[in-house]
Amino acid sequence: METCVDSAGNVTTVCCRPLSEEELLYEEAEVNDLLAESGVPARPRGRIWLLRPPEGFTSLAAVLGHLLAAADKHGVRQACCSEFVQLSHAELRHLFQLS
Repeated sequence: METCVDSAGNVTTVCCRPLSEEELLYEEAEVNDLLAESGVPARPRGRIWLLRPPEGFTSLAAVLGHLLAAADKHGVRQACCSEFVQLSHAELRHLFQLS
């Protein structure tokens, strides 16, 4: 996903496209190098990996369910769009501040 932000840091444009195999391999290697430098094992290939979910959530599905419910509550479309990205960012920031 590529995003553009304005001078205030607000997301103005979001563009989603699948990563090529080459891009995926590069990204995986880069992330795994950073993890190794920190003494953390490589993340499983092909999986979304969270280091620590916010307090009160035990799974990725629970976190995603919360984000989708928040979108419904605020009338935000559940899609890869700037509004949903901004809402998700704000919700996750809030949840982690509570942890």
